[in-house]
Amino acid sequence: MASFGAHHGLRPLLDRIQREGRPWIYLDNGYFGAKHFSGYYRVTRNAYQHDGAGHASAKRWERLELRVEPWRRSGSFILVCPPASVSPDRGLDLSGWLAATLAILKASTDREIRVREKMDRRAVPLAQALHGAHALVCWTSNAAVDALLAGVPVFCTSPCAAYRMGLPDPAKIETPHFPPDREQWAWNLAANQWTLREMASGQCWRELMG
Repeated sequence: MASFGAHHGLRPLLDRIQREGRPWIYLDNGYFGAKHFSGYYRVTRNAYQHDGAGHASAKRWERLELRVEPWRRSGSFILVCPPASVSPDRGLDLSGWLAATLAILKASTDREIRVREKMDRRAVPLAQALHGAHALVCWTSNAAVDALLAGVPVFCTSPCAAYRMGLPDPAKIETPHFPPDREQWAWNLAANQWTLREMASGQCWRELMG
């Protein structure tokens, strides 16, 4: 089975496929921000996102003309990027995630907490919103990937591309993780997204299944 993006009704089908031990492919937009989309799509086997592990070369990363900025260690506020209230692909009700996460943060820090809703058209660009941030907190979001590239530590409460590069528990907000291998992590993600031409040629499938 292959699916592009999150769709209502996907979860029951995935549950059946996993019970039967059958493989599945998930496709979605690339790992890096929309500004750097450039026609790349992420493709994963038996997972929603790649976890960034591996030993890829910098070749595909260099095509994106992005940088991994030095860690920022003097931020003053927490940026929270909540998920949609319902995760259609995973069949989860996430309507309580924001309230629960804010409660944990307020009990764990005196820093200012700012909430940035993804669909808020009034929201400033993420790069601007991250300026001066101590950390970014999310469920699963490409915003965490952008934050890591910008040098802002992350807290992801569910597995995603940025999960292994941060911490899962917002209660530890005052002691974020600063992993030393962000460059290799970025190279690995870049190596796991492809263009439509690379899919049509078979390159994507050879590398994904290899």
